[in-house]
Amino acid sequence: MKNLMTYFLLIIFSFSIFLGCENDDSIGDNSSNTENIQESASLEDFMVNFRSYLQNEEEDIEDLLCFDFIYPIKLQFDEQLVITIENFEGLKEIIEFQSTDNTKYGIKFPFQISFPKVGITKDILNEDIFEETIENCNFETEECFEVQFPVQVNIYGSPLIIYSIDQYEDIIEEYDEQDVINIFPVIVRMNTGEIRIIENNQQLESLLEECEDDEDNEAQAYCYTLDFPVEYTINDNEDEIENHGQLLGLIETFISGNNDNIEFDFPYTVISEDDEEFEIEDFALLVHYIKFCGDFHLETAFDFSYHECISSLKYPLQMTISGNTVTFQNQTQHENHFSDYDEETIENVEYVYPITFYLNNQEEYTIENEIEYAELIFAEDCEELIED
Repeated sequence: MKNLMTYFLLIIFSFSIFLGCENDDSIGDNSSNTENIQESASLEDFMVNFRSYLQNEEEDIEDLLCFDFIYPIKLQFDEQLVITIENFEGLKEIIEFQSTDNTKYGIKFPFQISFPKVGITKDILNEDIFEETIENCNFETEECFEVQFPVQVNIYGSPLIIYSIDQYEDIIEEYDEQDVINIFPVIVRMNTGEIRIIENNQQLESLLEECEDDEDNEAQAYCYTLDFPVEYTINDNEDEIENHGQLLGLIETFISGNNDNIEFDFPYTVISEDDEEFEIEDFALLVHYIKFCGDFHLETAFDFSYHECISSLKYPLQMTISGNTVTFQNQTQHENHFSDYDEETIENVEYVYPITFYLNNQEEYTIENEIEYAELIFAEDCEELIED
């Protein structure tokens, strides 16, 4: 029943275009001639993607699509009606007319497509070639962007068009990488969805540096994330923090004292890499979780000047040092061991929990994990610790 309904709706649609727009040459004659028409799952994928752009009211859809058809093309709908599409607007009208992604599409082979941004055309002889083209339009090569194939390279003065990452890797393996020179432009899609045209090596280097900066920001926050977005106030105006990059920038501004009118609207929910959640209401803890991650103990555990609420550690205690477990029987042995450690070595050191501290009243205070240690180090009220 659905196929029949689609068939009649498309006939009515095509007929209405013919009557209402005599000068509209977007849609050609329709028929039931299925010669050389083949059902195409790749075309279905293309249409679903196209429809999502329309539904999201994306501008410049032609820029978002990896390629364009060289018109006219003949499309079949649900093994019923065959329509000739004369141009991009005709394809857009067909997709806008359909309300769902459930249509089965067919297309007449062979046909041609173009990659207008790089000036390349390609013959699509069959479904296998079409499928490969769809799959290789976007291939993730960096965490912050995807390269859109095809790309062009120059090898010993001879230009070569590369249509897939597999082909590119074969070329790199066959030749010295230094002899494979990019021919610009290269089209990339950022992980935000933005399309960029890279015109030269300088722009490519800038893009890679941008990705490295993003990776550095993520590395600083590798242990914990926030339940974004979170709210803050700056200069009496409420705003939201959307990601780690924004948060780290705001933390730096706050710490530097360049803006005293920043207020973090606690509580925030912190999520560990093990999906544990913690509510925090303290800026120092926020910095520990998000900026310094597990390195907070570098300023406390190895200079042996603990938080003002703590008088000393209880021995014996154990630590892992570069993967090896070491037991310390007293503070002198502990201090001597770390007296000549450099910063790089200390980064490979962790406590073996649980560990016990003596508070200022000599009561014992045992902590079970890094989270409790951070809460102890940043405690603001010693009396509350004693009461606990």
